[in-house]
Amino acid sequence: KAGFIQPSRHSVASLQKKVAQLRGTWDMGFQEDFALTEFNQLLHIAGFENIRYCVLQAPNDFPRIIKTGDRVLKAFHDLRGNHRKSELTGAMFAVVGEK
Repeated sequence: KAGFIQPSRHSVASLQKKVAQLRGTWDMGFQEDFALTEFNQLLHIAGFENIRYCVLQAPNDFPRIIKTGDRVLKAFHDLRGNHRKSELTGAMFAVVGEK
């Protein structure tokens, strides 16, 4: 089994990171944000099976703008009836796969 915690593209955190990079205030080094479907596809290609995932909301030490923005984004998707996108919205996701 292998577990991964990955920054999610289904979050306003991706936008916040890009703004920080443009302003020259991003100090977290290289970070690739993935959509959950893309990451699962990579795991399948690498031979992992029985892949399970959980979407994680921004922890307390994340900027408030990310936590608030993700809540607004989730509500927007729910209002539009796109519950799948709402379920995927979060700052990170955790994935476990077996090989």
